[in-house]
Amino acid sequence: NRKMGGATNKNLVHFGFQPAASRTDAAKVDGAYDLMLSNVPYGKMSAMSADRLNTMVTNIAKLAPRGVIVAGSDVSAAIARSGAEVTQLIELGKFTVTRFIFAYKRSDG
Repeated sequence: NRKMGGATNKNLVHFGFQPAASRTDAAKVDGAYDLMLSNVPYGKMSAMSADRLNTMVTNIAKLAPRGVIVAGSDVSAAIARSGAEVTQLIELGKFTVTRFIFAYKRSDG
């Protein structure tokens, strides 16, 4: 979402970081990172299938030994497929949407 990417970069600048958010397919990103923070598409505006979501989350969790993933459903099995364990789960309801906030850690983290 271009609008969300722009807002993320604005927040990064506000907190003293270089703007680095970009639009890409999270299921295909590769590399190694220290920490992963991801707010995957969810809710009425997302037409993503459950299989696509799970593929994306599994890949995201492989990119860094620690991270936080926000989703609109329980993606703990996808996180586990990445070799990570969920260390904390918060379910946060707002209006008609429930956000699932997962902190994860791999054994190499």
